[in-house]
This record gives sequence, structure tokens and C-alpha cells, in this order.
Amino acid sequence: MENKQYHQWYEDDVFANEMRTHYYRTGVAYPHLVLLHGFSEIGLCWSRVAKALEGEYDVIMPDARGHGLSSGPETGYAQELLTADVASMIHEFGLAHPLVWGYSNGALTAAHLAATHPQLVQAVVLEDPPWHETTMQAAMAPRGAGGGEPWPGYQAWYASWLAWHRALGTQTPAERMASSRPFLPPGALAWPEEEVLSHLEAQAQFNLDVFNFIPPLPVPTSWRGTVERIECPVLLLTSDPQRGVAVTEQEVQAMAAAWRKGQHVSFPQASHFLHHEMQGEPFEHFIAVADAFLKDAQIRGEPTR
Repeated sequence: MENKQYHQWYEDDVFANEMRTHYYRTGVAYPHLVLLHGFSEIGLCWSRVAKALEGEYDVIMPDARGHGLSSGPETGYAQELLTADVASMIHEFGLAHPLVWGYSNGALTAAHLAATHPQLVQAVVLEDPPWHETTMQAAMAPRGAGGGEPWPGYQAWYASWLAWHRALGTQTPAERMASSRPFLPPGALAWPEEEVLSHLEAQAQFNLDVFNFIPPLPVPTSWRGTVERIECPVLLLTSDPQRGVAVTEQEVQAMAAAWRKGQHVSFPQASHFLHHEMQGEPFEHFIAVADAFLKDAQIRGEPTR
């Protein structure tokens, strides 16, 4: 595939773990930083973070299997496969000890990668990984939902959600915005326009065949067996427990007692959608916290080039 320019970046495909992974890359010869997006997102959902960091890092933003322009989940969809995909991509690129930052389900992949492939990863940033489902599901339930499990009227809502996804591919940006209001994450209409547009493009590209392998709702995920095995430095970023944080304060305390080289920073006015919703000084502070951690990891660890 011929490289195409995206602003100062480029996009291409790499064949890794017997599948085609599409990716976007800033291409600057700095330490390598791999950004792993959340469920039903795409690599370009990191665009504002990448723009903030592209002067300091070679930022690589892959589309996960079943997402974006990468191959569909024909051979399966599971955490082990997502981890193997990223490990294989790192090998194919010849990256030496890259830094890895994952958001939500991408944070699960980043953590699992660091735990199972310690020789590959120099440090990981885990942005609100879904290691606690209750508050997360409450925040993402349809407006007006209440009671029951998952909630009354779920089947009708899920059918309309599927129909919305299938229609997005043929809609104009204006039509997408009009049809998407009932399905946008809480507070998404106040996100920067770039974030909303990339979110809607991600939904249009999402391969619904993923649900042949996993349930449509989040399921509990244990963190202990993963966190205890991570040898590299870890930065855990969380948000306001009252606004749908995925990791509770109690779990943060337990992790602090379990990890080897971990640290935690909370952004109390943010929701689970941290880097998507933050703007202005809060976003700049968010980037500065992650950047300081990544630079410190480079100083203390092996070179990433």
C-alpha cells in the first residue's frame, strides 16, 4: 500500500500476527511511543494527544483488529489476540523497548503486553483501564435507564444501537451528528470537535463481527495477576469516581500495594473519557503529567531507539 500523508504524519499497513494492522505514525526519529485506543475507537482518536507529543516522540497509532482500517476479527477477538497483535507489530517495526500508552480497553492491552512481554516494553501509561465494571456501565447506560441488569429496555436499545452503527457508513458528517445524539458518550457534545468527529468515524468503521466473539457489554476484568507481573514503570491515570471512573479508589490503593514501579495520578474533574474531553489548561496538564513520566522512564531505563 502506498503511504498517504495525514497532515505531517503518514499511514500504512503492517502484516503482524497473521493479520493486517493499519496504523498512523508521526515518523519523527525520537523515542517510540505506541498509543492503543479504546474499544470501538481508531488510532486517530489519539490525534490531539499525538499532536501534543509529536515533537518529542515517534508516535505510532494502530487500529486494533476489528477496528478502523485493520483486518476484521475473522481469526477471533480476545485480549490475548490483541496483545499478540501489538507485540508482533513491535517486532515487525523493529522497535527497541517502546513506550506504550493505552486508554480504556487499550490500557488492558498495554498492561497485558508489559506483563507477558517484559523484554519489549520500557514503560506503560494506563489511562483508566476497565478493571471495575459497575460505575463504568452506569455511566455508559442510555439516558433515562434505571434498575435491572443490564437495564430495562436494553434489547430494544441494543437493536437501535446496531442499526445506528450500520447506517453511519453512508451518512454525511451532519447526518452522523444528528443520528448519533442518543448514542454518544455522556458529555461528548462538549468535547472538542476533532474528538467528536474521530469518535463518529471510529463507530462507522467498527466491525460488528467482534460481537461474534465477545458480549456487547463490559465484563469484570481482574487486574491483580497482570499488575503484579509488570516489571517496567507504570503510570495509572484515573478520573472522578462520580463521573464513571473505571478504576475505583479502593482498587488504586490495592494496586499501589501490588505493583513494583507504579504511580498514580487522578484528574478529579474528568470522566472516564479523559483525553477526549479535556481542553485548555486541564489538557495541557494531563499531557505534561504523562510526558514527565515517559521522560523519566527513558532516563532510568534502556534507550528506546
